[in-house]
Amino acid sequence: MQLTIEAPSNDTLKKIAFGVTSYYLFRLALRFYFKYKRNQKQKSYPNDVVILHQFPSSKSKPSLSVPCLKLETWLRVSGLKYQNEYSYFDRSQQGQLPYITLNGEEYHDSQFIIEHLSKKFDKPFTFALSTTDQAIARGFFKLLEESFKWSMYYHRFMFGKASDIGMPYLVFKLFKPRLRKALSVQGYGRHTAEEVYHIGKQDLEALENFLNGKNYLFGDNISNEDVVLFCFVAQLVYFDKGPLRQFVVKFCPSLVRHFKKIKEEYWKEWRDVEL
Repeated sequence: MQLTIEAPSNDTLKKIAFGVTSYYLFRLALRFYFKYKRNQKQKSYPNDVVILHQFPSSKSKPSLSVPCLKLETWLRVSGLKYQNEYSYFDRSQQGQLPYITLNGEEYHDSQFIIEHLSKKFDKPFTFALSTTDQAIARGFFKLLEESFKWSMYYHRFMFGKASDIGMPYLVFKLFKPRLRKALSVQGYGRHTAEEVYHIGKQDLEALENFLNGKNYLFGDNISNEDVVLFCFVAQLVYFDKGPLRQFVVKFCPSLVRHFKKIKEEYWKEWRDVEL
């Protein structure tokens, strides 16, 4: 029996071409629309005030975006003047959120922004540490951003629900397949849940042992890495109901104390959560 496949008709091809063209024209129009709105808004921004563009979030709990939360927390710690601009769609020229506008210039990537503002406004924090402590700080930064983050995302997007973390259902459905693909590329998505939680608990244990009752990671002065640590623990405390949160509550008193200290000083408006 010979299988024959008919070529699509001209009408079908025209409909496909029309649909694809319409989609890309819509994206292009949307891009120019937000660029126009951004240019108009920039004219009203005050000088020497950081305009922080980020995802919308509740005032009573942290942002679900660690980069957005990290950048806003750092701005509060630094004492720099800033104001928020909330949007899901208004992205930087690199397609990222958060980004900032400062005196008409756009800066992207939360970590690059922090480094730039640290130098521009003389807010050294980590840069004031000894070279040895800076090296250790770099290690903990990578532990959080390149290891623990994926354990947390594994739990959130492999087993979590939109209702668990307070994310709009459509936004959650949009992000879930992307994060699952990223987890697979990183390798975490290829492990069992037990293995991934084991990695995450090891990361938390290392941080707990190093903090060991100190106010901050490197003593009595806050560093950029304290901000990063605070933001990840905040995610567990407010959003993630699972083994990693349970581990922090049961076995990491220093991490809990560290979180509470920064929350009480810089995020008093968040609702209290029992730990």
